[in-house]
Amino acid sequence: MRPAKLLFVCSDAKTHERFKRGLAAYGCDVVMCYRAEEAFRIIRSYRIDVVIFSVELQDMSGYEACRRLRERYNIVEQPAVIYSTHDSAEERLAAFRSGANIFTFEPVLFDRLYYVLMLLVRSKRMMQRSMSLDQVLRVADKQIAGNAERPARIEGPHGTLVKSDVLRWTDVLTQSVNLEQQPQAIVHEMVNLTLDLVPRFGSIEGVLSYLGDLWEGTSARTELARVFGNEGKRFSLDVDHATTDGACALMLMFCEEILDGHTPSEALSRIAADGSVNHDEVEALRHVLVADDFMSNIFG
Repeated sequence: MRPAKLLFVCSDAKTHERFKRGLAAYGCDVVMCYRAEEAFRIIRSYRIDVVIFSVELQDMSGYEACRRLRERYNIVEQPAVIYSTHDSAEERLAAFRSGANIFTFEPVLFDRLYYVLMLLVRSKRMMQRSMSLDQVLRVADKQIAGNAERPARIEGPHGTLVKSDVLRWTDVLTQSVNLEQQPQAIVHEMVNLTLDLVPRFGSIEGVLSYLGDLWEGTSARTELARVFGNEGKRFSLDVDHATTDGACALMLMFCEEILDGHTPSEALSRIAADGSVNHDEVEALRHVLVADDFMSNIFG
């Protein structure tokens, strides 16, 4: 099992260092910050197994921070601990009412805290491994993209994508190659989520690397490995028959070529010349583009 990645949020620098030393001694990777708002940004951007909120923070109380965390994540999706400098019935009640999984207090016994944290980490990872790919994508769309404004246009180094066009091409492609309804939805959501994250990570390849790290151990990571895990290639395309992985990889490669400055027809020709693509999928996408050009010429 990979080392647990913990986020400790506290306003006191000395306590920061004590927690970091205490948990790092057990092999944990401990990230630290002082403010709840910074913690939320870290949780959205990185894979955090458990977050520990001190009661005293610079911008709000740990209880309020935990309540806000629960507006987006349940207790299994993102476990949280409330830490206080002393114990009382009132503080325990406030911690659990705010949505904390665990309440801990001084003096902190790091061997016991580590044991409890590992129970939370294992529960979270077991839940992730048991989720189907379409469930993982729905959760990711809510958690990663969240309430952020979704880009209508995605800017690349030399080209621009209109997201609605890409999603329409994706849907027609998956229907044309006779994918069943659920795989069609999975390809749509994977392309949609990837495009939403391009502005944050700078490229499609950057998004896929991030998602691969985030989803380690889940069914989504297995599927993602089939899309871009082929050694020596940016994406791995299924050459035998139309699949979820192949259609998804074809669309993402197609998008990347357009963002690099190629026209749709040029992009498709470059992909077809690669020799590792599924011929039926490429031809289906080519027909979509031809129909698009035809309609544009008629209706302007």
